[in-house]
Amino acid sequence: MQKEDNNYQSLIKTKSQKEQKLEELKNSIINDTVDLSQITELLKNQEEVLIKESKEESSKRLEITKRTILRLKTIGESEINQLCQLQSEITTLELKLQENHKQQTKQIKQISQVINNYYYSGTFNAPVLSDIINTGDNTNFGTIGIQNNASVREQHNYPSEAKIQQNTSPNFRNS
Repeated sequence: MQKEDNNYQSLIKTKSQKEQKLEELKNSIINDTVDLSQITELLKNQEEVLIKESKEESSKRLEITKRTILRLKTIGESEINQLCQLQSEITTLELKLQENHKQQTKQIKQISQVINNYYYSGTFNAPVLSDIINTGDNTNFGTIGIQNNASVREQHNYPSEAKIQQNTSPNFRNS
């Protein structure tokens, strides 16, 4: 998980740098609010090309916006390409961050399930923790059994199941 966290932090840093670079480029190009409006629309359309399912429609809107900007001589084709490239990179990084976050959430849920299985039944019937942490793969299953659940609770001074359920009910609040 540490490796994934470092990757996540690296993606955030790279995305932030790209956003700053895009902002600087926009500021160097923009002459008035009309330019800002056109450039904002251009960047929105570029983002939609990567995100939307209807890529053909999004691509057409992007091309129309590019032609309009070129026709009005707001900025040149080189600047348009730079803006679109940066926006594309930022959007791709955002998608990677979202996927990374989903994967981490999935791993946390799996680990929580393993812990809950053990806590409530004294048996691991779930993916081996190291598999979940290292690969996110939950296809390898391992079982660690403890025969006498009540004695385990007593030995480790765990609360009874009734007490656990009471504490996890929707009305339970931490004071």
